[in-house]
Amino acid sequence: MHRKPPARHALLLKVLLFLAVVGGLGGTAIVYTLNRGAPGGEVAVDDRFHVKEMSFDMTIPATGELEALNSVEIRNLVEGRTVIKWIIDEGKRVAKGDLLVELTSDEIVNRIEEETLRVESAKSELVSAQESVALQESQNRSTESRARLDVELAELELKRWQEGEVATRRKDIEVRLQLAIRNADQRKKDFENSEMLFREGFISESEYVTDQNRLDEAKAELEKAQLAKQIYEEYEYPKDYKVKKSDLDEAQAELERVVSSNSRTLEQKRADLINKERQLTIRESRLAKLQEQLAACTIRAPGDGLVVYGSSVGRNPWRRDEPLQIGQEVYNNQLLIILPDTSQLIASVRVHETQSNRVQVDMPATVRIDANSKLLLAAKVRNVGVMAEQAGFGSQVREYTIRLLVEGENQWDLKPSMRCKAEILLGRVENVLAVPIQAVYIERGKSHVWVPAGSSTWKKQPVTTGRNSETMIEIKSGLEPGAIVLLRPPTPGEIEG
Repeated sequence: MHRKPPARHALLLKVLLFLAVVGGLGGTAIVYTLNRGAPGGEVAVDDRFHVKEMSFDMTIPATGELEALNSVEIRNLVEGRTVIKWIIDEGKRVAKGDLLVELTSDEIVNRIEEETLRVESAKSELVSAQESVALQESQNRSTESRARLDVELAELELKRWQEGEVATRRKDIEVRLQLAIRNADQRKKDFENSEMLFREGFISESEYVTDQNRLDEAKAELEKAQLAKQIYEEYEYPKDYKVKKSDLDEAQAELERVVSSNSRTLEQKRADLINKERQLTIRESRLAKLQEQLAACTIRAPGDGLVVYGSSVGRNPWRRDEPLQIGQEVYNNQLLIILPDTSQLIASVRVHETQSNRVQVDMPATVRIDANSKLLLAAKVRNVGVMAEQAGFGSQVREYTIRLLVEGENQWDLKPSMRCKAEILLGRVENVLAVPIQAVYIERGKSHVWVPAGSSTWKKQPVTTGRNSETMIEIKSGLEPGAIVLLRPPTPGEIEG
């Protein structure tokens, strides 16, 4: 009686076969664990396989998405943050020069007006610098006089602070500290006396507690007085001294600067004149840059292509990026639009890290688009990624990215990011003995199959395996053409006793 495998067994078999390929078995296979057939019963024809010579392809399956071979990135060149005023719809095809994005420019226009005023002001300052050379002599006398007066005032202020404020403050702190010490000593004696009287019953508990509280308060006051002295000596005094000394140093430095300035009056004025000229140049440069920023608010297509928003590229599955839209704020150098040239496509697919070393550049491949499963495209390996990446968040699987160049031009209106499946052809095995991969088992590093031992029993037959595909595996030794192998594990009743 022939039996067909249950649907769930067939599905599990496909999953196990896929894991066998992903696991990089090479010359081995996984164990097929489905129990089929009753103990000691007749084995279904579907469970037997006659060993024979055959040829099969060795391929690696992969999944991924389409990409354009060439594309142009459109980024926001406006500094700071700005807002989208208008943007072309995603998915449209554009020609060179077409308007893509308009960004708000009100703030830049205002800054241009402000910078224009600054340029005019810089020009006026340049004229003033030229006129000020004649007035320098009289200014030298007055500025030096003021600088000397500032030094004298700073010296007097430092002396007044050291001999007056500091001495007074230290005296006050020391008086408070001595009072606190004496008070604490007295409270300690009072408490010791109360403690003795309380034990002998001469005073009440409330009187005893009152003296204890007074002692605690006295200790706290003593600590505060000690802390006040420490804070003043370690923090307040050094800080005040540095401030006063800094004022004096600054006044002396200012005097030196004024004197030095007076000694080279004409030269300094000429230097000031040169400085004003440079300031005017800087202002004019800033104005020109702002005008460039204003021009950057209007973005046009540098060439033909398909409009793809930057928010649609490389999306994180755990963070949903909203599509670009009018009113959205964008930042400097943000990727706004990609213009992919869809005439030639790349299939960017991923393979398990154990399989990546088997893939070589220029290997042939086929690509099938999920949106059009009937369309089968020829391709070849363009490059293999140099770094493995995590397959997904929390996943322990690591994969390499393989880029497959789809042959010919895109005549089917395929677009980037379309999901696809690919098979990379590693090679072809010609005219070898082979069995289905589920017939081979591995036990303690050695391979074996199950062969007939009688009319309804089976025994292990050691074999040496070779190359394999997703479904077939080469048998180098251990079997002859025409031999029968079991495609499932035998039940306990079917194993030779």
